[in-house]
Amino acid sequence: NVTSIGKSAFMNCSKLNKIKVKSTKITKIGTNKINKKVKIDVPNSMKKKYQKLFKKAGYKGTVK
Repeated sequence: NVTSIGKSAFMNCSKLNKIKVKSTKITKIGTNKINKKVKIDVPNSMKKKYQKLFKKAGYKGTVK
């Protein structure tokens, strides 16, 4: 299970449309420049927590 997403993990991913997070154990997300058009899907039980983590990492879109 994934527990963290590293800094610049999505760097140079200009064709990235969607990120699907299946893990419920992520505790840290490094600074990333994810385009706000990218859709991020997370488990419903972790939506609130992951929205805060992605926002802190610089994501300006909506976590669903």
